[in-house]
Amino acid sequence: MRRVAVAVRQRLVGCDASDVLLAFLVIGLASTAESSSKVSAGVALLAALGLLWPTPRRRPRREPPDAAPNNSPETSQSEPPGARRRLFERRRTRFLVCVALASATLAVAGDARNFLTGWNVRVWNVYHYYLGAKYFQELGYTDLYDATLRADLETSKVWKSISRVRNLQTYAIESRRMRIKAYDPAAHFEPERWAMFQRDVTALAKHQPPHAWQKIFTDRGYNGTPFWTVIGGRLAHWVPADHRLAMKVLCSLDVVLFGATFILLGSTFGARTAACVLLLLTISPVNTGRFVGGFLQYDWFCAVVVGLCLYRRKWPVAAAGALAYAVLTRIFPVLFVVAAAVPVVARWVRDRRSRGRRSRGRRLPRRWGRFAVAFTLWCSLGLVISLANGRGVSAWSEFATGIRLHSEHHVFGVRRIGLKHAFTHQIGSFEFGRNNDRRESFEQQRFEYGLVATVLLAGFLAVAWHSRPRQAMLLALIPIFVLLVTSRYYASYLALLPMSGSRRGPPTTRLRWLTAGQLVVWALFFIYDALGARAYATYSVLNMLLAGFLAVVLVIHWQDLPLRRLRRVSAAKP
Repeated sequence: MRRVAVAVRQRLVGCDASDVLLAFLVIGLASTAESSSKVSAGVALLAALGLLWPTPRRRPRREPPDAAPNNSPETSQSEPPGARRRLFERRRTRFLVCVALASATLAVAGDARNFLTGWNVRVWNVYHYYLGAKYFQELGYTDLYDATLRADLETSKVWKSISRVRNLQTYAIESRRMRIKAYDPAAHFEPERWAMFQRDVTALAKHQPPHAWQKIFTDRGYNGTPFWTVIGGRLAHWVPADHRLAMKVLCSLDVVLFGATFILLGSTFGARTAACVLLLLTISPVNTGRFVGGFLQYDWFCAVVVGLCLYRRKWPVAAAGALAYAVLTRIFPVLFVVAAAVPVVARWVRDRRSRGRRSRGRRLPRRWGRFAVAFTLWCSLGLVISLANGRGVSAWSEFATGIRLHSEHHVFGVRRIGLKHAFTHQIGSFEFGRNNDRRESFEQQRFEYGLVATVLLAGFLAVAWHSRPRQAMLLALIPIFVLLVTSRYYASYLALLPMSGSRRGPPTTRLRWLTAGQLVVWALFFIYDALGARAYATYSVLNMLLAGFLAVVLVIHWQDLPLRRLRRVSAAKP
């Protein structure tokens, strides 16, 4: 048995070029299986096993009992301290890199092949954000569906079978005929712009069968911020929707951003951290089918990662610019900056106390001060740029009204990530009701939600109070999960967690446990999904698993706090 265990260990973490090719071959063949959930669960558990496999201890050199003593240098030298451990960790890193690249191939290969060889883009995303940004001056946040159906009625009449459409002012589902009759294009569009809009609508209609558009027209419209509207609108104006090659280039920008981001991440935090982030990002069910063919759907994620890397490299002004972009385009990343301010406030409080005891107080970190000032200036500049959206300052009030209505309905949807969504069904029951039952269930369990939310937020504040700004910034995913209910792909922020367990020098145990724990959560989700549960049920269970996992994250970070306080006391002693 010992020989078998040694062989498995060598195969698991002693990978070379042949193992890389084998990993790609196995996962490539597995991707053709009928159940992708089973394949993803297997990959997640394999990676978790590689992360948690114990590091071998140094074994002293044993001499035979009847051997004569030999004091020559060649025989007296034993194995260098830590040599086996370092070799094992290097092999573990190579293994994680191989699995991460194989997982990325599994997540991207099929969609990339269809995207490059076919005509279609991910029309659900492109329709909303391409047309919504390009014609924001005429459509605003409420007229996208009405104008689209009216343009189709005057041209190709592809969507004659569409019977229902969402009223984006009230979110009520109404009849198509009523919405078209109430919309007058002459009151919003110039003739040239209306003709251009009709051409773009006709071009995008070819990307999906007519019957598949019914769900698109009952979605929740365009919700980009005015700042993102300026960026996306300028790009969309340069690319006509009927130009095949130009649209493919436009919908490949996310892939380019990902490549540059992970190069910077690997050079800043190391290969293991980059591999863990890539693995969690690509194996996660929240990103299935979304990496290729979309229109700047992950620019915010890349901006957050770049900001963290630049802050680690001690470039606070550039880091503030990257995080300001993420905030101006998606709003919720502001919690990363707020979380980073918690340990700064804690240090200021300790400084005031130390001054009260007539001891020399510590000044606030200079890097954080430069970051805060630069972040404020970058955001101010972004707000000025956002005024070029075509509707001026009023666009922000329209956005606030629309996103408030969107958030109220978003909680009770399908495939949502957030603690509040977990309480839209009766906890402890596996009977998952429809939309009306979800509202009743949440009202009945509002107290329980508040209790769990208070515990998690209190734990976050306790840990962040004694952490460094960068680590507190990464722990911001806890208040994001507790306070917000987001579309599933926004939960990509969970992939940032391994960066909080990374430091200079040898890889930390915390990084391994954080990554492995999240992989186990994804594996359990895939196993439950393979059993045939409905989408609402699987994501309700996933939110409960994530709540438990984030509680474990707080415990893991809390265990380091006494050691940090001890280091501070030791450093303060003369």
